Amino acid sequence: MSCRLVLDNEFTLTSYFLLRIKKILEEKDVSLIEIEKSSYVYENVITFSELHKKTVINALNNLLKGYFFVKTSDINVVSCSLIYSYRIDPDKIVMYISQESKEYYKKFLDIYDSEKLEKLLSMKSTYSHILYDYLLRNEDEITVDLADLHDLLDTPESFRKNYSDFKRRVLKQFSKDLNKTSSVYKEIFEGKKVTKIYFDSYFLKL
Repeated sequence: MSCRLVLDNEFTLTSYFLLRIKKILEEKDVSLIEIEKSSYVYENVITFSELHKKTVINALNNLLKGYFFVKTSDINVVSCSLIYSYRIDPDKIVMYISQESKEYYKKFLDIYDSEKLEKLLSMKSTYSHILYDYLLRNEDEITVDLADLHDLLDTPESFRKNYSDFKRRVLKQFSKDLNKTSSVYKEIFEGKKVTKIYFDSYFLKL
């Protein structure tokens, strides 16, 4: 099963909300998430009550548009909204999530802290999203068969036939999305053919 988080834009506040929802769900099984404006400090500097209302609305709308995209097999795909509605009260923010979404908050966000989540949300490529999540979960398996990598990313047939396209659109873009000037991967050859890709896990920890 593969799962990725899909969001239109990067907002640091969005990642804060996601992690707060995850934490609350770990403590109790609820569909209504309440965050009191005066109780939590955002980025250790200001409280929600001091944030411009538009900033909060933008982050909540980002959650409203975002979703978990889950592929359990070639024919079984599930899409779950991050939240399906919200309300901003004078003293708190209220968000509503579906029963099905709860499962993916727990499964998908289990390995993410705020820094890793912000990095994920900033990535432009869907392939980078999937690859970053996979490598975080499999740090001991950083050498991947090229065929398995294609299956993981569900790449089109053109990428499988033309390695240079795959390299440019997937591997090089992944390095860019990690904001690395140097390559985060190495090609492993059998003769003149690339058969495996080695990923440097050091870059995942920065």
